[in-house]
Amino acid sequence: MAADPFAKVTPGQPLEIPAAAYNAFVDAARSHRGTQTDTTSDPIRDPGRAGLVPIRNDSGALIPRFGILGVDGPLFTPSDALDAFKRRTTLVGSTPSDALHTGRFVIALEPIGPGALGMACASGLCMVQIEFPPDDGRERRFADIADGVTGNLTAGDSGAATILWRETGVGVRWAIVRLGGFASQSLFPVKLTLAGGAQGNALVPATWTYDVADAITDESLAIGVDPTAAPSNWRRPGVGQVSAATFGSAHYDADGALALDWINETPEPHAAFPIILAQTGGMQGTTNMPASWRYTITDAISGLALSADTDPTAFPHEWRRPEAGKVTAATFGYASLSAGGVLTIGWINEVPKVPAVHVFPVNLVLAELASGGPDFPTNHMYNVFDASTGEDLGQFVNPGAPPHQWKRPDIGRYAPATFGLAYFNATDTLIITWINEVPELEACAASMGA
Repeated sequence: MAADPFAKVTPGQPLEIPAAAYNAFVDAARSHRGTQTDTTSDPIRDPGRAGLVPIRNDSGALIPRFGILGVDGPLFTPSDALDAFKRRTTLVGSTPSDALHTGRFVIALEPIGPGALGMACASGLCMVQIEFPPDDGRERRFADIADGVTGNLTAGDSGAATILWRETGVGVRWAIVRLGGFASQSLFPVKLTLAGGAQGNALVPATWTYDVADAITDESLAIGVDPTAAPSNWRRPGVGQVSAATFGSAHYDADGALALDWINETPEPHAAFPIILAQTGGMQGTTNMPASWRYTITDAISGLALSADTDPTAFPHEWRRPEAGKVTAATFGYASLSAGGVLTIGWINEVPKVPAVHVFPVNLVLAELASGGPDFPTNHMYNVFDASTGEDLGQFVNPGAPPHQWKRPDIGRYAPATFGLAYFNATDTLIITWINEVPELEACAASMGA
């Protein structure tokens, strides 16, 4: 049996160190030295830290710590130096450009001189400065590059950086962001003005187009938008008349294009009948998934049960929900029966929950009674009071007329409201978004029978 090269010796015994033992001592010493922390170095340069990459500064100027570089590509390409490309990710960066670097940037973790290599954060949590716009009542939860700016990001409704915390105030402020993760988007309310298109009929669908403005600031966002065309997500009934919309919710997609998610178009009830819906299944939506509510359907006039556990987004129904987000379950709608007796839901009063509008309750006192009929709409007028303070907010207000966002059917009688929700826009104008007017179904039935 070979002698153990690592056997201990006793006092007075001659010391003979075998080559195997000596080499093991050297290897251990080298390993120990490699694990020691260099107190003169910055821990951000640790190549083992997740999300950190070295990047060469090709901007031509000094990039400060927590400054921004747009990513142009790798320092070594596979065709130039395959071994270097596979060994470690090393990037080349330049001054951020909207055309090239939106969503493609890193945050410097140390000052990086022109042409020099430095460490940067490409994913994970990092401090950074962000420019926030003047306060318009809408919270910006994301950030991305600003064209030609290396000192900070800019806040917006979408971006590759999710803002986890920020200093209060406007202008350039410190923040903590998360780079990477899921795609970001934020819903906000919009005001719609009819711009073109045509009404539908029994053979063709409506083709309304709209000018779109921010509902809080009144800033013009787009002109002549078709809400059924990409990248918007709205879907109209296949045929029939549809009342023009006045309000909706939207977001900016990854390419910066405005997308309408929901608008308050409603099918005209001339060829339809009212239905009552009771939610019996499905789930509420989340930031990543749509709602999936299912309903039992009852004729609103006769009380006759029409269907059970119905998905209004399935064939042959025409209803479409936002791709993601919470939606209040419906209680009312319109439907029709085909020549073969197949029930088709055309519209239900599901409403996306858009938190960007800061609403408050109001009390409504009838100021002028204007009930509708089989050929004309209801146009009640109200005196409006703050429900909390009792403050008089307006006299003889018609919530169905601009700038208010309450949508009445084009015909039919409605019982007067007593309560509602409202907010003030950027010009301090009162906007009523919802009131508790209730259709008088018996009167509807009588008029339909007539």
